[in-house]
Amino acid sequence: MVEVEDYDCVIWCKVNGQNRYARVQLKEVVPPHVNPNAWIESVLGNLNKYPTSDQTIVTVHLNVEGPLDLSSIAKPNTSVAEIWLYWSLTPDQSIALVSVREPT
Repeated sequence: MVEVEDYDCVIWCKVNGQNRYARVQLKEVVPPHVNPNAWIESVLGNLNKYPTSDQTIVTVHLNVEGPLDLSSIAKPNTSVAEIWLYWSLTPDQSIALVSVREPT
């Protein structure tokens, strides 16, 4: 990992029983009152700008209300290792749901 790479934080995890560090890039789909044109496809579509990201995990906070059909989200053209979508199930954000989607 080098400073010129684009990630927001580093996490420690176990992969196949071995300790590993993983880069994490944080993204958000903002509410319509902040940007009425923001949606998950636009955020995922911009992931191809990370050329050295094959070991990067991208997390996307879906900060919008309403139902979400995960099967309707097109696979993005990107080299990131994983994409994690998460959103709140309650208005006070005390309960969240996470869905992991591997782009490969």
